[in-house]
Amino acid sequence: MTRLRRSTTLLSLLLGLLVCQQVQGEPAEGCFPAIFAFGDGQFDTGTISGTFPTILAYDHPPYGQTYFKKPSGRYSDGRLMLDFIAEALGLGRISAALQTVTSDYSSGATWGSAFSTITSVAAGHTAGPGLFLSPFGIGVQVMQFVEFQLSVNSQVNKQARLMAKLRGDFTDDAPSEDKKKKKKKDPKKPRYFLQEINNDDEMKPLAVNMTLLELEAPTMRLPKKGSWSNALYLIGTGGHDITNNLNNGKSIKHVEDMFPRLINTLGESLTRLNHLGARHVIVFGLEPQGCQPWLLTRIRHTADDLDWKGCLVKYNNLVQNFNRMLRNQVANWRQSHDGLDIYYFSQYDVKIGLLTNDTAGFKSTNTACCGVAGSTYNVNLMVPCGPPAMDPATNMTETPTVCSNPNEYLYWDGMYTTEAGNRYVIQQMLTGKYFDIPFPLLTEKCVVNPLS
Repeated sequence: MTRLRRSTTLLSLLLGLLVCQQVQGEPAEGCFPAIFAFGDGQFDTGTISGTFPTILAYDHPPYGQTYFKKPSGRYSDGRLMLDFIAEALGLGRISAALQTVTSDYSSGATWGSAFSTITSVAAGHTAGPGLFLSPFGIGVQVMQFVEFQLSVNSQVNKQARLMAKLRGDFTDDAPSEDKKKKKKKDPKKPRYFLQEINNDDEMKPLAVNMTLLELEAPTMRLPKKGSWSNALYLIGTGGHDITNNLNNGKSIKHVEDMFPRLINTLGESLTRLNHLGARHVIVFGLEPQGCQPWLLTRIRHTADDLDWKGCLVKYNNLVQNFNRMLRNQVANWRQSHDGLDIYYFSQYDVKIGLLTNDTAGFKSTNTACCGVAGSTYNVNLMVPCGPPAMDPATNMTETPTVCSNPNEYLYWDGMYTTEAGNRYVIQQMLTGKYFDIPFPLLTEKCVVNPLS
């Protein structure tokens, strides 16, 4: 074997070690070392994009234009609530767990999926014209988390064994042909990995210019030590269970009768997460869906069906009933799960408050910033925000346009919130006013960064 081949063999060994990740570092006192998120599009930073690349409108401009300057796998013009929570906690971007090639999971991961549900999706069911339902319901997401945790733990254990062995094979000097000649150690020199290479006839030491730090650096790409039990877990889903059933002809009474089963299913997922280490959990209540531009477009209505804010009364009442049941169940889960710090966050109250708060800076609260002009709510259900598309109703190609001031709009594409709206919701969350009980670990003990 030539020296070049020996070097190549050893470097291949070392590069193989680089993929072995290690959880390291201790969580900061009173704060969260990572975020793990489950639910629908409010937490989706690339799940659907990674699964169905380039197929959906939000993989194309103008999505992402405000902050990322390009599509980023998010249903928004910029950052999501998940991004702002991570920023407040001093964490990096929360990558979608399905994006495994280049992703950095040192700050956690999200299994959130746009258009996902609590219940399993029946074949052929859709959320309405031009929409679909995700195959990644909450139960599937939790199963994916189980696999993620097993994979991380396996890599950690493997890397720990390898590093323990390799540390003994590092030296401050490259091997010298002259064994009698001793060189003074230079603290600035890199440490060398020393490995005996079999050259058929003899064993010779070979030094590779790779420092111990270089070997350990890739281990920073997984959650830090203690993350399973010290991380902040976010759960937010259920809205598409309501709209899917109503849009498939189910009555409001039928949907309300489903609520106990939906929340029980959510509880089963929560219990499993708790068994896997989850201790600090925020459950997001549903937003006022009756105010969403896409639903106002989808549901035929008269002025009598709207409240003074321009929202569909029956839909918002339905959402409030779900939220009340969910909030009560969160309190029950808190009592029935030992060591579980769980809180209900009323996203509904935040957004309803925004609709009536003239000082919040939002001038348009039920019109989409990005959509096809000409409709009351700037929404064409068959031509979503994104690239030009054929409208089957007119057989004409329509081109969505973008408002000039997205920071003054609550809704970006008619369903999902603008970056400005997401920032506002998290700013209100961090005041602590919208939790069912005080959450001092988040709002008092943790040093929270101002949102950009």
